[in-house]
Amino acid sequence: NHIFEPGEQSTIHFVLRHKMQQSPQHWAAVIMHHILGDHDFMQNRLFSHLRGKLGLIYGGSTYTRSTKHSKHVTGYISVDVENVNKVIPELKKLIKEMKDKGISAEELSIAKQNMLGSQLVSLHSSAAIASYYFSQMLKGNSVNILQESIDAINKVTVEEVNAAAKDLLDPDQLCITILGGDAS
Repeated sequence: NHIFEPGEQSTIHFVLRHKMQQSPQHWAAVIMHHILGDHDFMQNRLFSHLRGKLGLIYGGSTYTRSTKHSKHVTGYISVDVENVNKVIPELKKLIKEMKDKGISAEELSIAKQNMLGSQLVSLHSSAAIASYYFSQMLKGNSVNILQESIDAINKVTVEEVNAAAKDLLDPDQLCITILGGDAS
């Protein structure tokens, strides 16, 4: 889909369906997503490749979404109108590369450090801690969820992330909407 709006910038919105929440590979899939394009991780592949290496985008990131009927990764990329047709194949290539080639031990180590650090920093006050535990209780999670999550993240291996990528990622399932540009 392309929604035309006059201007020099476009935003590419995309959705990639997956089975992350339903998967026994849950934490491996969370780390895979973190490395692919998580908005809290500036060393993610989407940003470092499309902006850092190729200079094609202004910014972009992904988020995981889980609803009763859908589990998916959604994302956006801000791009100059002239680069839209270059960015989309590169996005598909990044997804395919992660599916086919996986990640490195160094990427896994850096991602784990970032995820664990971000989690702990987010609990910076009594109110933040209370809010975290309250939301976890509403989800039906254990009162030990923080330590359980830390332990689970630390246990994930490169092989598990790569298996999750092979199982869960499919660049052919990418749904894209472009906002902006001009009809000519």
